[in-house]
Amino acid sequence: MKTKFKKWLCCASATVVMSTFLWGCGSQGTTSTTGTSETSDVETSENTATTVENVSINPEDYPTIKVSVLCINEPTDKATVEEEISKITREKIGCNIEFVPIIYGNMQQQMSLLLSGGDDLVDIYFTGRWSTLSSVVNNGQAIALDEYLAPYEEEMKAAITESVYNCGKINGTTYGLTRYLNFAGFPVYTTTKEIGDKYGLQNGDAITLDQLTEFFEKVKADYPDKALVGTSSAGLNNQAFVGRVDNMGDPNILGGLLADDDKTVVNYYATDDYKNMVEYFKKWKEIGITMDDPLNVVDRPGDYLPSGKCLGCFAIHYDAASNGNYSTTNYGVECISVSIMDRTVTSPDWWYCVAPTCKNPDKAAAFLYLMTVDPDIENLLCLGVENVHYQILEDGTAAYIDGKDMTTTGWSMGVSWTWPNCTISIPFESDPDYYEIMVEANNSVEYSDAFGFAFDSTAVENEISACANVVAQYRPALECGVPSDMDASYQEFLSALESAGIDKIIEEKQRQLDEYLANK
Repeated sequence: MKTKFKKWLCCASATVVMSTFLWGCGSQGTTSTTGTSETSDVETSENTATTVENVSINPEDYPTIKVSVLCINEPTDKATVEEEISKITREKIGCNIEFVPIIYGNMQQQMSLLLSGGDDLVDIYFTGRWSTLSSVVNNGQAIALDEYLAPYEEEMKAAITESVYNCGKINGTTYGLTRYLNFAGFPVYTTTKEIGDKYGLQNGDAITLDQLTEFFEKVKADYPDKALVGTSSAGLNNQAFVGRVDNMGDPNILGGLLADDDKTVVNYYATDDYKNMVEYFKKWKEIGITMDDPLNVVDRPGDYLPSGKCLGCFAIHYDAASNGNYSTTNYGVECISVSIMDRTVTSPDWWYCVAPTCKNPDKAAAFLYLMTVDPDIENLLCLGVENVHYQILEDGTAAYIDGKDMTTTGWSMGVSWTWPNCTISIPFESDPDYYEIMVEANNSVEYSDAFGFAFDSTAVENEISACANVVAQYRPALECGVPSDMDASYQEFLSALESAGIDKIIEEKQRQLDEYLANK
């Protein structure tokens, strides 16, 4: 029997009252702090020194927790945001915060070096997209968090729901904190409003893949020299065409669950669902929807949509209309988005972990807690400092300071989706009800019994590595219509997956899923 996703308690988390905790602060002894407006034992004086039991403590005397932050550009105002957050964390949990910028285009390389470089490089880091939770656990790069998170567990569950909180467990032990984000999303196609108006599409429309194909045919006939879909080295979009499958937290979908059977792990690429998608890829190849040399494109939608170099792109979003509005703001040209499939539910694929080299894991866990429940912390993470990096508009939403954009604002903005609970932050460059719609979408669908299952890949690491290489070799090319013989390439893809050991991965994943469901 499927279980309903638990009701969101955003209001409770936004007004959360911290319990009273004892904090160790090096040799300075312990202090008791609360998140209420009552006078705490930790008070900040005018000279920014903090008095604890009549002992003056300067900010630099607190331990520092280093936290990785994903950035599109190097954040020039990193120190400003660090200090504003540290003002809060010194009072509430007795530590400073320092950020370690990870540039999006170099994520894989930077994160790998960060975790293999020795002590003092990072305390809290994100995994997902560049690696899986089970991989960093198996590599000894993440510590068990249960004892450190125990004081905050109930409040965190209230903030992001128990189901999401439990998604960081492997074999019953918590190693990571995932994000509360959209788990129920539509694959969407985004184009300019001008094109939408010309061909009868409005923002938020729902169309079928057949109707999308007809649209492509009409537009290509009128714009033969234009690409209709932007691409990258990952293909059309590595999340947009997952159909009715729960990828179980693995973007490569090396074993997934179909919507009509959430207890049986299957090779998604061998199912009728994916075979059907390959047929559409073949049709779109014949139409010519992609750019030349589609797997070696460096432009992003924000570059090629305004210029007209390309007329659209794929994405996945919980609400097509909201995605269109978001694209309008971020791409600088009026856009629309239409959903092209039904909503599908996917498991989390991003976690925050604590490195084994962390000297203050209790402080690191406390900051994970604040990132989950404290709106002031989350606003600073997502938006930076008010009137420095963003402004509040009349409708209560946030926007860039006049004359600033993602490249000049000074902080890592536009990546709020990477933080643990952006839904308690101020909506940025979007509708006032942006997060409300997200939560409604999450609450509107049924989640499989396997939601929250985290696969321990220890026994099949070699097979996973080999199969991931196969997916990278064949899937983007198939999606973009690169092979001259699409049918032959698809069969080669399936054969290569079998040779690389996908059946062994599925067998192991099924065994662990059965145990997970039996003990649930």
